[in-house]
Amino acid sequence: RWIDYRAPKVLVFPRPGYFVDRDKTMRWLSGWRKYLRRRKVLKEAVNRNEVLIKCIRANLMADWFARRLGCRVAMIVRHPCSVVESQLRLGHTWDPEPVRARYRDNHRLHELTDGRYVDLLNEEHTVVEALTLNWVIENQWPIERRWQGGYEVFFYEDLLEGGVSIWTKLCESLGLMQVPNPDLLERPSQQSDPTSAQKRHEFRVPSWRSKIRANQLDEIQAILSATEFTIYNVESDR
Repeated sequence: RWIDYRAPKVLVFPRPGYFVDRDKTMRWLSGWRKYLRRRKVLKEAVNRNEVLIKCIRANLMADWFARRLGCRVAMIVRHPCSVVESQLRLGHTWDPEPVRARYRDNHRLHELTDGRYVDLLNEEHTVVEALTLNWVIENQWPIERRWQGGYEVFFYEDLLEGGVSIWTKLCESLGLMQVPNPDLLERPSQQSDPTSAQKRHEFRVPSWRSKIRANQLDEIQAILSATEFTIYNVESDR
């Protein structure tokens, strides 16, 4: 929940000697003007009673959020290659071993999933394989459970390509009245180059295609095949 619209750190704490250069000084002043304009516009957006939560580590809790707490839940699933590439890039932040160890020792997980992951969790894996296995555990069962659990599942790639109709369905599932403007949906995501003026539809080829090695793709597909996860594969972008 965004409780405020915060100023970028460089505006509040400019680097030493920043004001020696006239161009940098003018950019700093321009940045402050932009911040103040946007703060005024966005001030109303943070004054609301409803709480919207984004949690990227709570897939296995979707059922609990929906049925026990009565929350409206929308689960967004993204291509495993994209997720694994991102986690590899972030390094120790996404060390798969502590997570895998928790899943290995979680008897309730194995009971709910009929033990489908027990053998794999007890095998030795590369980092890529371990990250992929964690991804499958965190997505396969929640996707299968969505009807009983009372929540919706959306695929990131569909949101990227589907336009207003799929976004309308997403907003309705969360009880949100305002659907994003089509022009806003055409903009590149926050992960894209912030200086780029290209529209989203020009980013058709996912970046993981050029960042994941062939042997790593084989490792990802091996886990997907072993767990019979067929929604995604390494040959297709969706």
